[in-house]
Amino acid sequence: MPSAETPTVFLDRDLRVRRFTEAYGRMTRILPGDIGRPVSDVIGAETDVAMVGDCRRVLDGEPVADREFHFNRDTWYLRRILPCRSREGALRGVLVTYLDVTALKDSEFELERRNAQLETHLSGLPHPFEQRGPSGVDFGGGKLRHHIKGVALLRLRMP
Repeated sequence: MPSAETPTVFLDRDLRVRRFTEAYGRMTRILPGDIGRPVSDVIGAETDVAMVGDCRRVLDGEPVADREFHFNRDTWYLRRILPCRSREGALRGVLVTYLDVTALKDSEFELERRNAQLETHLSGLPHPFEQRGPSGVDFGGGKLRHHIKGVALLRLRMP
């Protein structure tokens, strides 16, 4: 099993809980007595509503399933589902891991907020700036500009 601090659960082919880390137990309130029970009966829909369907798709041979989701109002996770095989190559189940990406999501939201402020500021500037589209800025005469995720970078030509 991965690090005990990484929320992780191993499910068999019938999506019954086989093993889990302490961190997964704290995250979902699953108990050792829940081993052998269907994960859908144990974790509750509020924890990760798409997990069971994603696990089934991975068991059916689809690629690794990654998904971000908001948990408990304060925490964002990136959930990854991997097929788990025996040494002989037989599919035994899936391994589901959760990586806390809250700090990354907070940074993403802050960048989006600052980008919106920048766009608002640029839209209020007098000529020669002209707003063009939700994130594009045209500087005097329609010269090509570079854009990075909605933030306009201006290239000025100096005489």
